[in-house]
Amino acid sequence: RRQRQMCIRDRYQRRVHGDFMKAIAILFFCLVAISCYPTGISSIGILGDKSYDLLKGFLDGIKEKGDADKLKRCMTELDLIVNKLVKGVALIFTYEEQKVHMGLDMVQEATRRFLEILRPCAPGYDQITKLLKAFHDTDPFVLLRKLLTKPRGYFDNLSLFMEALKKKNYYVVGLSIGKENYALYLEDFVSIDLTLENLGTDADDLLKGFMAGLKETGDFAKLRACLTQLDKVVSMMKQGIEMIYTFDRTQVVYGFLILVEATVGFLEILERCQDGYEQIIKLMYAINNIERFKILRKFVEYTRLIFDPLVNFLEALPKKKYYDVGLALGQLNYEIFINVKQVLLNNITQVDYSLPCLLYTSPSPRDLSTSRMPSSA
Repeated sequence: RRQRQMCIRDRYQRRVHGDFMKAIAILFFCLVAISCYPTGISSIGILGDKSYDLLKGFLDGIKEKGDADKLKRCMTELDLIVNKLVKGVALIFTYEEQKVHMGLDMVQEATRRFLEILRPCAPGYDQITKLLKAFHDTDPFVLLRKLLTKPRGYFDNLSLFMEALKKKNYYVVGLSIGKENYALYLEDFVSIDLTLENLGTDADDLLKGFMAGLKETGDFAKLRACLTQLDKVVSMMKQGIEMIYTFDRTQVVYGFLILVEATVGFLEILERCQDGYEQIIKLMYAINNIERFKILRKFVEYTRLIFDPLVNFLEALPKKKYYDVGLALGQLNYEIFINVKQVLLNNITQVDYSLPCLLYTSPSPRDLSTSRMPSSA
């Protein structure tokens, strides 16, 4: 049992710090750059005039009134850069680890080169000039605060971006990228009340919401009685969230670490109480056995299903709606880990959820004081 607990903790932490950060990096580069399209490498060619549609959409998105034709003529390497960027993203969306790393390198290089050729062409384009300056001057924590205070608008733009990719609507791809950059870098910040007093005092509502989101129909009272450490874990979540919402650089970093640790702790106590709870058993199994980059694939191919509960979670926090916080967390875990009718668990339709986790991963920071040897497979 101890080995299973360590396996769940380590696997979840690695996903949070590894694959999730890679997914965020991909999305960031897509938003800053001009074009991405998740398709096979063999179907990609030089975009040519498609790059103009992307550029025009981008300019409209950032509310740039300057001449798009003149800018396109100035950016003589644009077609080649867009083509390289698209090829890089195509490699990423093969979901094969080596190709994903190669694709990320290509996207980073294309983005860097795009900004390089944009700078000398910026004079006479007010919004582009402002945007380039904001890229250099804006504190990342200002972006985080914008995202947390107004999440739905940003994720709606990102969903529009993903949907446009699938439809090959290059103008809308550029438009959504431009709108997102405008909102993040050029739009004035509007503060809202983010006081999180007493979040986590009602652990019962949080658990009820989580079970509902996970579609778990087991006995709530029995599960709550088994989860003797739930109040402590939820209190830890509250501490992490409150630190994040200070938007202080140091506090945010520690807040995220505490929040991850609390989430892992929640999974640990769930694992101990999973017997008789079908959906929780499936969740534990999926966390231990899902292939790398399958989560990334779900983010890409089922954007709205993932983003909707994520936005609901972010909106529920400052409102202190504990049931809604738990509901959104449950829905998010359901869509990522349990909904196997989508591309998950190697298309397995019937699995033995009682199988133990045999993967050995690096120890949790909480286990640094103890020695642990790899289990034999």
